[in-house]
Amino acid sequence: LEMAQIHSRWEEALYSIATFPRANEKNWRVSLMIEQIVEDRRLLGSGSEADRRALVEAIYRATQRTFQSPRIMRFLFFALVDLGQYDEAELALKAYLDMIEIHVRVKGTSADEALSHEQLVRLDVESKYEITITMIAGSRLYGKELERPDEALKCANDALDNIHKYLQQHEEAKELFHDAYRCQGIAYGLQGAKTHEPERRPELFAKAVESLAKAIQAYPVAFEGHYHLALQLAEMREIPKAILATKQSLSINPSHVPSWHLLVLLLSSQKDHEKALSICSAGLRESVWDQGQTDDASASGLDGEEYMALRITQATLHDKVYGPESALEHQGALFSLYSRVFATDPSTMGESLYAVQPIRRQSQSQPEMAPTPVVTGRPRANSSVSVKSRNGDRPDLVSSPNGGYLNASTLGKQLVYIPALSISTGQCVHSSMLTTTHVRSNDSDIPKPNYAPSITSSIGSTHSKFRRGPPSPVPPVPSPSPLGRSMVNLPFTTQRGTTKSAMRTARAKKVLVTLWLMSASIFRRLGKMSDALKAVEEAERVDASNPDMWYQLGLLYAAQGDKATASVSFSKALALSPYHPTCSARVGRSYLEDGALEMAEGILETTTKSLGWDCAEAWLYLGKVFEATERIARAKECLWYALELDNSSPIRSFAASVPRYL
Repeated sequence: LEMAQIHSRWEEALYSIATFPRANEKNWRVSLMIEQIVEDRRLLGSGSEADRRALVEAIYRATQRTFQSPRIMRFLFFALVDLGQYDEAELALKAYLDMIEIHVRVKGTSADEALSHEQLVRLDVESKYEITITMIAGSRLYGKELERPDEALKCANDALDNIHKYLQQHEEAKELFHDAYRCQGIAYGLQGAKTHEPERRPELFAKAVESLAKAIQAYPVAFEGHYHLALQLAEMREIPKAILATKQSLSINPSHVPSWHLLVLLLSSQKDHEKALSICSAGLRESVWDQGQTDDASASGLDGEEYMALRITQATLHDKVYGPESALEHQGALFSLYSRVFATDPSTMGESLYAVQPIRRQSQSQPEMAPTPVVTGRPRANSSVSVKSRNGDRPDLVSSPNGGYLNASTLGKQLVYIPALSISTGQCVHSSMLTTTHVRSNDSDIPKPNYAPSITSSIGSTHSKFRRGPPSPVPPVPSPSPLGRSMVNLPFTTQRGTTKSAMRTARAKKVLVTLWLMSASIFRRLGKMSDALKAVEEAERVDASNPDMWYQLGLLYAAQGDKATASVSFSKALALSPYHPTCSARVGRSYLEDGALEMAEGILETTTKSLGWDCAEAWLYLGKVFEATERIARAKECLWYALELDNSSPIRSFAASVPRYL
């Protein structure tokens, strides 16, 4: 609080005398102040989302007292990335790089090399080191957050050019080379995975491996380079080399859960599922999210998502080794873990101690506006996935004490019902627990699981007695008093959610849909078709635009012999994701079985040349199409490649299971 007041008074005093600069003038004192504020914030920690937003507002105010300042734009870029406003961060990055390019064209670079830091600040000139680290951060932004590998590669290449020309003798040259080569390698790998030109893919993958090997050579003690090389080799199905690289990563950082996860997937690709299951247990114990090691509030949400992904892989392996009946016992624990991992992020709560505005004071009498209530996850009438299955009244699902879903826009603390499930053959046992969580409007779209009442209400019986009723009212909870306020506060404005929060919501929905579809798959293979349908309906309530949900529904109808309805479901999945590999392979198989060889060849050729280049089923059916049309040589090539892919396929996709960026 004291530091915030100092920053506020400093800004107020400086802006009382600082005017917009004239030609050839630099408001270097404004740049110096922002640099000090950023450094103080770094030392004190990033704080809450409100703190990060307040810093962004302070830098935006600084842009009104400077003109085309690359230093201010660099601070703004990093502040926006930290806040999670990635679309604005991209604009700031472009503006920054344009300013740097103009400076180089007009004044050259040789004159800047001998300048001290104070001279750089006074002249508003960026050092080569500052430019390079911004380019590396830009490559990461484009690759990880915006999924645009072409721009990510350009930023990485520009950073490498800078390092080779100007920074080879810099004290952090090894780390810079490592980070730049790593970003370059990841960008090449992304291009190779996404390309629709099969002849380019081997070249791009080879460049990715070369760049990642250079990253390791530059700084071999960093585990990240070994991990990324292992992941790239795994996607290229060079499994033995990938295992060696993963073990090297773990020898440097034994607590890195994604490396453990990658090792598990690699072992599963060798069909050593029991060993993979034992390694999975060892990797889970390394996480602070393992049972009894964390109170959730002090643990990283991203670490929790990595732990959750490994637990899902563990459940899939358990299904493979011990069968679906045994796998069903673990589903309740996964839904409970989901509730913990995707609880409200503590960093998004609270008010900022840095929310200062020296220009405009907030009236003490100004009323605070409450956010508009938003209720998410409510069941919809006439669910599109179950229209065919409804003949009269459908036994509906049991609601939790608060209706199964929260009104997550309510501030303060609420009691969240998390059902814990224990299933044994012929009966189901429910045990519920109450946990306290904070709920904030930023997380209002994150769906809450309602596992036990949904898919177990009809297990062991043919008719359910339960129906969903209206949610029980939640008693109002007074808002907690603020921890403290600065002497001057920002006026109230309606602020849009960050890109980071929207992406977190999307990931939460995807994980919850995955859990429901895992349940649906287990029930389908157990012959419990009505329970499988209920699980798919719950997945639809979470995200009806998820193509995997429609694909799983098609498999359900196909298992019941209803090819027409299954075909409609597969078509919906492809409408949402035209290059969905497994669904395209399934549709190609249907065409093949119906004798429509030209249609089968068309969709399978497109799939194997694009995102389904590593889909064994697509290559298998394409080989059968060539065999049916008496093109024996091509049929052999496809069938052999399908066999190679199948022998090296992991239990879950590498790309969907472990992070490409760390």
